[in-house]
Amino acid sequence: MIIVDTESRVERLNPIAETLTGWPRAEAIGTPVDHIFPLTHHHSGAAMANPVRRAIETGEIQQLANHAVLTRRDGQRYHIADSAAPILGVNGAIEGAVLVFHDVSEAYRIREERRVAAIAFETGAPQLIADGTGKIIRANQAASDVSGYTREEFLGFHLTGDIFIGQDSPGLGDFLTGKSDLDTWTGRTWWRAKNGELMQIWVVDTAIRNEAGAIDYYIISALDLTQLVRTSAALEETRGNYQRLIESIHDGVAIIADLIIVECNAQFAQMLGRDRAAIVGHSVAELSLLRQADGSDSDARALAILREVIETGDGHVDWSMVHADGRRIDLEASLSRISWEGKSAVLATTRDITERRRGERERQALIAELARKEEIIRLASKAYGIASWELDWNTGEMHWAEGAEMVLGAPAAFLPKTHADTLRLLDPQDSAPFDAAVRTAIETERAFRFEFRVALPDRGLRWFRSQGEIDRTGGRKRLHGATADITDYKLALQEIERLAYYDSLTGLANRRLFLDRLQQASIRASRNGYFGAVLFLDLDRFKLLNDSLGHGAGDLLLRQIAERCVASVREEDTVARLGGDEFVALVVTLGNEATAVENQARTVAEKLRARLSGEYLIAGHGHHITVSIGIAVFPRDGERAEDLLHHADVAMYQAKKQGRDTIAFYASDLQSSADTRLSIEQDLRLAVERDELEIHYQPKVDASRQVVGAEALLRWNRPGHGLVPPMDFIPIAEECGLIYAIGKWVVYSACDRLATWTRGDRAQPLGIAVNVSPLQFRHPGFVSCVSEALTRFNIEPGLLTLEITESALIENIDSVIARLSELKRMGVIISVDDFGTGYSSLYYLKHLPLDEIKIDKSYVRDILDDTNDAAIVESIIAIAKNLQLRTVAEGVETEDQARVLRALGCSLHQGYLYSRPLPAAEFERLYL
Repeated sequence: MIIVDTESRVERLNPIAETLTGWPRAEAIGTPVDHIFPLTHHHSGAAMANPVRRAIETGEIQQLANHAVLTRRDGQRYHIADSAAPILGVNGAIEGAVLVFHDVSEAYRIREERRVAAIAFETGAPQLIADGTGKIIRANQAASDVSGYTREEFLGFHLTGDIFIGQDSPGLGDFLTGKSDLDTWTGRTWWRAKNGELMQIWVVDTAIRNEAGAIDYYIISALDLTQLVRTSAALEETRGNYQRLIESIHDGVAIIADLIIVECNAQFAQMLGRDRAAIVGHSVAELSLLRQADGSDSDARALAILREVIETGDGHVDWSMVHADGRRIDLEASLSRISWEGKSAVLATTRDITERRRGERERQALIAELARKEEIIRLASKAYGIASWELDWNTGEMHWAEGAEMVLGAPAAFLPKTHADTLRLLDPQDSAPFDAAVRTAIETERAFRFEFRVALPDRGLRWFRSQGEIDRTGGRKRLHGATADITDYKLALQEIERLAYYDSLTGLANRRLFLDRLQQASIRASRNGYFGAVLFLDLDRFKLLNDSLGHGAGDLLLRQIAERCVASVREEDTVARLGGDEFVALVVTLGNEATAVENQARTVAEKLRARLSGEYLIAGHGHHITVSIGIAVFPRDGERAEDLLHHADVAMYQAKKQGRDTIAFYASDLQSSADTRLSIEQDLRLAVERDELEIHYQPKVDASRQVVGAEALLRWNRPGHGLVPPMDFIPIAEECGLIYAIGKWVVYSACDRLATWTRGDRAQPLGIAVNVSPLQFRHPGFVSCVSEALTRFNIEPGLLTLEITESALIENIDSVIARLSELKRMGVIISVDDFGTGYSSLYYLKHLPLDEIKIDKSYVRDILDDTNDAAIVESIIAIAKNLQLRTVAEGVETEDQARVLRALGCSLHQGYLYSRPLPAAEFERLYL
């Protein structure tokens, strides 16, 4: 007994209290009761509130909770039972408290042992009891009979090592050492008998946990081999009955353990169009789409769902898998936790809801499309000047929507009231085609669309576009449509086409238009047996004038040069500016005499040289200019426009080497050049099989300088020459027919790299852009090559961009559209590379299924200094925006260039400002 004052300080304690607390009376008096009477909970070890303080605070008798442990001053611990009561004075005030307690350790031990014994010995099988450390504290007689050990001998053994020789049985070792979350382990293992023999037994091991979840005891129950055999036979029979049961179910059934499908019925296999052998043993993710409908990674989501089901017991999920033929299969699955071969597993009962999901998606898409069209019509009519009308074909009458005259900018009286009135108002060239288009629409009941011209009062000639749909309700044929003024659009297209085909500084044809005309001239010359010539003109020492007087003076000189060039050739010939001080002239025909062609070409060149060389007055200063001219004759020196231009360029450099201000013809028999090309071709044929090709990756960044993708740039590690850039070997590969094999290697390598990047930790996977040679693009097997690569590496198609040059898009346009459409159906991104340097028509750009335009670095380089380049870039971005295409600027090298490009609306960049092309390992180290 301990008596305390109102401050819970000890006033008296009896000898029993001195013994149990370890505090002598003389030291205890005046000490806070918490110091001499510290209490903890037996299971959790947490400190318990002192009942004395509670009695003083509440004025009520307090009983100590179960499992209270008193720690004596020397560390010895007792299970105790106690109570505390307040001491009341005469006036009823609390003057202290009395604590009465006694040692119940032996009673507590007996109670716990009885609790354990009641569990351990409720069967007649061999039983062992071990404490939480695995030390055996009790064995029953059956265990002694089976093993040959006495009960006393068992008390010196440990479960692991001494008894369970087969502790390496799956999961048993972790269970006996407390590393498993399971409360029971059942399975086959081995005991060592006293005579040394190993006994095959079937055990049920149970962990007895305390209130805090820690293991206090292990209860081991064993069966002999005979019982095991009987149990195994029964188990096999049960499993057979279970298999027959799930096979009889009409739904698909699969059992999943550790993300692996370990069993399934025939209905589940039929859903996936696969044999059972092609399913069992494979992971869920392996048979699923790479990503589920919500965008989540299949592997990660499957793991999370299975863990949740094992924890909670059941669940439900919609899941997308892959049919054997590649189709997407949508399933709904009910999930239940089961035990499979001693481990937790999940039973999935599935139904194929593919058609239902497809119907839902189509319905949602239809609803969204209808809403979008309604919104477009509403906005177009109000904001974009579209006037609606109706034509009654039975009567020929036309009715216009309110406000049509304001929208079209024409007096109300001017609007046609009949179809005949419309035909009279149209430009004579458009009237008959318009009437034919309307009649065809009425007869075929197809949509109507036509562009035409009308001369409006006080506004002159204007362009309009009308389009409509046929309505046959009520037995009458009506054409419902709308008309819009597209004059500004037409003028913009004309201006864009002018910028696309003509040099903005001089007004001459640009490279694209020149190559187009040169190719056509070369084809006609070959077909008709005559000759023509390409004259490549370069101003000698033009850079000196630019550096001394600036670009403004240089531009003035270039304009004068352009004027003199045009005046020196025939009307059917073409003069173009390729860039800088490089001009080129196409002489369409020089006759059909091979022996006289060089003299005729030289005559034209001499005329040009004489006209261009001499004094020019620039900014008040006279400047003497000379010209070096290189000549290539077609078809003698080549038939392809690019080759002829290159040959003329080579000849021009020969003229410069000869001292400038002279003329040189292309010499096709330069042996050293031929030998070099032959050597490159021979080595290139072995480059792929020798693993000499490699890909470097240049980052593509967005407006926040975050890397969003990369361009794959081919390099050839040629023995003895180091890394060879593609411009030195790709043309040769195209000429000798190696380009498709090399291009296929690049596509496969890029997809392989994409697969690696997709498996990384990055939230948004990076895409890769691959350059496609025109010859590679036209190859019959190109589309299937891309499809096979995507399938082989399981790539999301939208991560792969194919960059195709303009020249590849203009030959056989129907075939090009068909090929691009196939690629688009796959889901890959189509980009026009080096836009602005080719010679394709805006007509093709408008009608091809494209996603992206890449602005050539030649325009980006001088965007700050050359207003013409800046205007071209701005026009290209405007074209892309109008056509809903993305723009990417390449060759960005300075912050000022990047700033201007972003201001113009192009936020995706590549260039040395951000990074040079990097080997794959270095790129991944920096950006993944």
